[in-house]
Amino acid sequence: MNLKKIAASVGTGDANRSVDVATVQFLLNCVPAVRGGPAQELKIDGKIGGSTIEAIRGFQRKRLNGFADGRVDPNGQTLMHLWSFDPTSGFSIPKGGQPVSFDWYGALSDAVAWYNSLPAGTKGSVKQVASSYSDKQGGTSGIKG
Repeated sequence: MNLKKIAASVGTGDANRSVDVATVQFLLNCVPAVRGGPAQELKIDGKIGGSTIEAIRGFQRKRLNGFADGRVDPNGQTLMHLWSFDPTSGFSIPKGGQPVSFDWYGALSDAVAWYNSLPAGTKGSVKQVASSYSDKQGGTSGIKG
């Protein structure tokens, strides 16, 4: 089971809560372009924009047999397919106000900074490694937290 959840829909005309958008941006960046991920890395900034919406649609077209409404719903089919590419499935985003021992945002920020510092050729290799742990049937990642 993937522990990354979104509380509200992300995409065209949706709630687009910053933490939910950042989660979807992170998950989309985990998907190799040949398997429906964005051609260019998305900036993980928690802001919905044309690049993020197009990346959602592109992923849906590739993974959901052409269906592309440009939105990711909590526990919807698009999110479940995105989860299958997540190499960090054992980490969740804490709900506001709850004490946590793991700083998800800090860890995600560190991971994004590390990933962004990699040479372009290396980023593709990282995506391939992450993808190799993906369940081709849309299940959860084989990596345990």
